[in-house]
Amino acid sequence: MITTQVQFQTAASSGNGNLRPMVNCQLVTVYIRSIGAVSSGAIQIEETDQENPTGFAAVGSPVNAGTSDGAVVAVHLAAGCYAWLRARISTAIVGGTVTITGIGGQ
Repeated sequence: MITTQVQFQTAASSGNGNLRPMVNCQLVTVYIRSIGAVSSGAIQIEETDQENPTGFAAVGSPVNAGTSDGAVVAVHLAAGCYAWLRARISTAIVGGTVTITGIGGQ
């Protein structure tokens, strides 16, 4: 059952992304959709336990953006108890932008 749907980034080529609550979501999938002729760029998913954090912990390794218009990369996070997540563009997106969403459930 889907319990949470969030938007981390919208048509972005750089930036930390929006911090979103994923409380009670044990299963989370992050979708990275490329817009335009993206040639490179990477996204680091990060978590924290606070709404106004002083630091973040990486969730896995950086994920490369898809390199064709409309390409979608799905990242299935390991089962866990996530509090707050963001999708930070760790290496600038070149040649286009990305929109990053997340879906969580139990």
